[in-house]
Amino acid sequence: MSEGSDWREWDLAGLSPEQRTALRRRLAELEPLPAASPSALKARRLVLELLVVSCLVLIPWIVLLAITLPRRYSAAHWSAAWVGFDVLTSASRVDRITALASALLVELPLALGLFAIARRFILLTLWRTWAGLDAPPRVVLHRVPLFMESP
Repeated sequence: MSEGSDWREWDLAGLSPEQRTALRRRLAELEPLPAASPSALKARRLVLELLVVSCLVLIPWIVLLAITLPRRYSAAHWSAAWVGFDVLTSASRVDRITALASALLVELPLALGLFAIARRFILLTLWRTWAGLDAPPRVVLHRVPLFMESP
């Protein structure tokens, strides 16, 4: 704390967890977050639209699968299918090519994109959390604990 401040370190240490939370919220309200740039807003909108369209496409796809899939099916590599390698369960060459194309052109790019979005969201959250510090630590994502104890 700077000299001449009305707050003393022991004053802050004496606050209850609820009072500290209220103080953090009040301090955060005093410093508004910077406005997002037009390009960031456009990128967010594009990602949101992509996610909404993906969800909307999945609804008829699930209905189609529920209607067209056989009630019983014997697969030699059933456990592999459950972990995402449904290419192994394809019966014919056409099915195998379709499953492989679906995996390479839709499923893997979508998974990588969503992973990148989640990673960026976590990094931005950490950056904003530490932004008020005099010297925010360099974020090494794989070293940040997933479950942190509350203060």
